[in-house]
This record gives sequence, C-alpha cells and structure tokens, in this order.
Amino acid sequence: MDPRFEPYFRARLEQISRVGLVGAPPEGFGRTPLSDPAKPDPFQAEVFKAVEEGYRSVPGLVRPDAELMLQLVFAELVAQPIRAVRGQDVDRTELLGAIAQDARRITENALPLSKSGGISAHDVVNAASNSWSELRTASFELWD
Repeated sequence: MDPRFEPYFRARLEQISRVGLVGAPPEGFGRTPLSDPAKPDPFQAEVFKAVEEGYRSVPGLVRPDAELMLQLVFAELVAQPIRAVRGQDVDRTELLGAIAQDARRITENALPLSKSGGISAHDVVNAASNSWSELRTASFELWD
C-alpha cells in the first residue's frame, strides 16, 4: 500500500466507528436508522466491535486497509443484508458471535499470506476465499 493512503484508511475507520456506514437499504427492506445520517445506528456499532474483536485477537499487524476491508464486508455484505431481509428472525447475539469468529478466522488465514508490512486488504480477500467453507456466517445462506 502506498503510505499516502494510510491516513485515509485510518480516518475512514474512525468515521465508521463513530457514525457507522450511512446509507439506506434498498427499497422494500427495513429502512431503519441507517436511513437517517443524523441518527447513528447502534447495531452498526455492535457489528464494528465484533469485527474488531475478531481481528484484534490475532497476533500480528493488521493494516488499516485490511481493517476497513473486514469492516465493510461484514457490515455491508453480512450484517446489513441479514438485518434487512430477516430482521427479528435472526438472533443478534448469534450473528455478532459468528461475525467475530469469522473475522478472526479470516485474519488468522491471512497472516501467512502477509508480507513484512502486515496483513493487507488483498491478503484478507485471498484468505476469505480460502476460508469460505469454515465461515460461520455462511450458515446464514447469503451467498454461495
């Protein structure tokens, strides 16, 4: 990663931790507080913490681009779709636990792929692909 990008990734992570990812779900799905940028969504904060708990439990440097990749994937491609489509049918504690475990698994599998600069977003993508059959969130049948 070009070092000029590191401040951006750090700032974006900090922004997401404060206000979450702002944007309304598609029409026809639960339009919850994400629809109003003035109201931070507590669920997004819980997802952020679960992802952070997962990757921070792995020894080694996780670069900010990798952190952002994990946060975006789990927030936008796992948690928000499950929440919007299945709503109350999904146990929140179970979902957050699965997200934390999967973030840890992907980070563990990315560690051997990383170079001396730490785990990169590219390493996360490769590790996620290689870990697919081991991911608990796969049981929610979002994609295959």
